[in-house]
Amino acid sequence: MSTAAHASASSAPRVAVEPAADAAAGPAIPEPALGKRAAQRQRKTAAIVEAATQLFRSRGYESVTTQQIAEAARVTNGAFFRHVGSKSDLLVRVVNDQLRTGHDRALASLEEGADPTQAILDLMVPLRDLSLEHPELATAYIREVVFARSTLTAGSLEQIDRMRFAIERILRHADAAADADRAGQRPADYCAFAADTVFSSICIELVRASLGRSDVLSLPERFRTMITRLVEMLLR
Repeated sequence: MSTAAHASASSAPRVAVEPAADAAAGPAIPEPALGKRAAQRQRKTAAIVEAATQLFRSRGYESVTTQQIAEAARVTNGAFFRHVGSKSDLLVRVVNDQLRTGHDRALASLEEGADPTQAILDLMVPLRDLSLEHPELATAYIREVVFARSTLTAGSLEQIDRMRFAIERILRHADAAADADRAGQRPADYCAFAADTVFSSICIELVRASLGRSDVLSLPERFRTMITRLVEMLLR
């Protein structure tokens, strides 16, 4: 056989399997099977999150182990870590599910013309309520997202970043509405800095309340006073 014939014979099988589209469409990787595996993974993750939510609320974050959560969710320890990462990631995911409602409420308030203080208060309602009902969870959450960020996955931090960006958007909107010329003269990152200041102050107040250093029941009023003063100071 000639050199050209050898080249043709050796390359022919490879040409049949190289295109990704042919492989994806072929019977070797049926889409229903892929969909079934994804659905099973989603069910296990949901079971773990639900089990953790119940255990964290009834027993507290610190006293609950990953083994207990896995047993309650009826999954193995290996499946636990594959689906949700660490216990810290799981805590953040549990709380983040609650925080999304505040994010949506705050942006809706902004669209409806609410003042910046009220919009930020709407954003923080779920976290404030968590501090009132389950102070240990709120303390653990703030500790993880503020002081132990390097141990969390990017997905766990996404909701916190969304909250900070929402505060920045609220402040930027209020700044431009109050004085467009003044807002245009500020540094480009000014509202981002202001949002970090507001968010950090809120976190500190939550920690103080959850540690018993301030009255938890007065959180709503203290939040309003603090945020009002910060917004006035930062946007003057």
